[in-house]
Amino acid sequence: EVLPQLNGLDFEYPSGPSREVIVVLRERGLRRRTQLADASYGTIRLLGLLAMLYDPSPPALTCVEEIDHGLHPQALELLVERLREASERTQFLIATHSPALADRLKPQELIVCERRDDGSSAIPAISVNDVRRIVAASEGLPLGNLWFSGALGGDL
Repeated sequence: EVLPQLNGLDFEYPSGPSREVIVVLRERGLRRRTQLADASYGTIRLLGLLAMLYDPSPPALTCVEEIDHGLHPQALELLVERLREASERTQFLIATHSPALADRLKPQELIVCERRDDGSSAIPAISVNDVRRIVAASEGLPLGNLWFSGALGGDL
């Protein structure tokens, strides 16, 4: 299930010289269909990200800045699952500052980056083994909580 309220997508091809295609959402609980242009920013963004993740011929590397921007926190679980599936076909480099997204990651899926006082970046700022050690010492607190608390010592 892509979006819990989404029953399906339709495509309309209005007549005329512009040959435009209008994407229409069929949503549960609504009497009328919603044109994609009238949908929420988060819905549009999630559908675009999912289209990217289901690309049958993806590029060798895809980078996405602030992938979680505009998404409902509940959509992040779906997004992380689809990223894991798509990463079997291509490589992703995803940037985030979201503890809610980090909560859904495994230590080996996270690279902590930090800006040094001289303006350069430490990548990684701490090793995967250090992340695992911090997670183990925290008695299972999610990565996002550890980042927010400062235990990971940097930005995500």
